[in-house]
Amino acid sequence: MWTLRRTEDRTSRQQVILENLEQLCAPFQVANALVQRFLALIRWCPRQDQAEALKSWIADAVASEISPMSAFAIRLRHDQAGVEAGLSLEWSNGAVEGSNNGLKFLKRRGYGRANFDLLRRRVLQPT
Repeated sequence: MWTLRRTEDRTSRQQVILENLEQLCAPFQVANALVQRFLALIRWCPRQDQAEALKSWIADAVASEISPMSAFAIRLRHDQAGVEAGLSLEWSNGAVEGSNNGLKFLKRRGYGRANFDLLRRRVLQPT
């Protein structure tokens, strides 16, 4: 989880531990470098011309001997056009997906007892 945080958001202790891990474990060093490149790709603004960077990252991840990274990259390659569109377009459906997720959580919390009227009250009550 520490590798997913921005460097400025890590504590000094966490940073030292990550640096020690990189020195002691070559596979961790490769995995961390791949993670940092992927995060930079996702966070990169402006979000243009990322197709080549994504192709390069996928090739490097597949070539690495780290099976979770390789498997993730292969899955990305299966829907590469969609991933490239998600990285390059300025639109996002993240807010909609978050709302849907919250609504599904409320419905599941009712254990099948939540009919539409109760669900509507739970959704509209906070507003």
